[in-house]
Amino acid sequence: MTTKKISIAGAILFMVAFGIFSLSGQKFINGSFEPRGDPGCRENISNQAFNSLMPDVIGLGEVSKLDLYNFTCGKGAPIEGNYFVGLEAEAGLTDAIAIPLDENIVPNKFYYIEFYARLDAETKGEYNLALGVNINSTSHGNLLFTFRDMPTRWQKYTLLFRTPIVAKYVTVLIETRDKAKIYIDDFKFSCPRIDLGRDTTYCAYEERLLEISKSFTDVQWNDGSSDFTFTPTVPGIYSVKANFGACALQDTIRLIEDPALCACKIYVPNIFNTESQPPNNTFKVRANCDLKAFNLEIFDRWGNIVFQSEDPNLDWNGMSQNKKLPPGTYICAITYLEDIVNNKLRREISTVTLVR
Repeated sequence: MTTKKISIAGAILFMVAFGIFSLSGQKFINGSFEPRGDPGCRENISNQAFNSLMPDVIGLGEVSKLDLYNFTCGKGAPIEGNYFVGLEAEAGLTDAIAIPLDENIVPNKFYYIEFYARLDAETKGEYNLALGVNINSTSHGNLLFTFRDMPTRWQKYTLLFRTPIVAKYVTVLIETRDKAKIYIDDFKFSCPRIDLGRDTTYCAYEERLLEISKSFTDVQWNDGSSDFTFTPTVPGIYSVKANFGACALQDTIRLIEDPALCACKIYVPNIFNTESQPPNNTFKVRANCDLKAFNLEIFDRWGNIVFQSEDPNLDWNGMSQNKKLPPGTYICAITYLEDIVNNKLRREISTVTLVR
């Protein structure tokens, strides 16, 4: 899947090849543009005539030349339902509609909107298609985003946005200095998914981090915590609930400990800062087993031993012979008994960066 992302005026537009979002409870009242009765093909009708035919969608453009098409009109088939809408602008005059919502959208919450659009092949010159939000249907309101270079086939768009105002309507406007027509259909609110990943078999010593996006609100993990990250301490089933605009979301993951994955392994930090808070201010080798036949040697870049220990519980504090060593990269040589049954030793070489 290829995804094109544009960030404009606080909004992020995702153009995706297939749907990745589930529908939310919040709705456009008539996002598929279904008219009263079956008026057939109607072109260049005034705002007043459009409003009389189309329940819960309001024409408000300057050109006042709106179109209603179904699959019999020679303009292609709708995406959803039986009809779709055409907006036509010319000579600096706009064409626009306002689509009401079943409930207001509010500031400081994120929302997703999905819709389909395509360009008429006879469009001339440059054009802009703009989406906005407003508390009323008399004007375009606050701009969410604008875009150009639309294809002449139906393209699905998904917009992530956060509105600065309380809004009852989403507005759609086209403008050009020449002549342009755009077709639109199937406006929906949608919900992202919380994805903690698949159920996982792991070695319980290995630290795992579960994380969700900071775009979510009202986060609650199964232990009652509300951070965007969660660190499981034991195998088991973990779940999280959160909201996203009008969307109530949740996901669950099962972590299964497999002792076969817990062969004796060491975990060596690659950086530590002596000015940090414990335990990040010292160098310590950690393991998922009781280390036997352990030996740690730290070398400077000239090959001199600056630290040595046979005690796996002893930290290195970045000093040698009671003197602070300079910041830089040091070489670590670690020997330990990897396989107790077969008395197999392992030696690992790595580097660590000392920061002060």
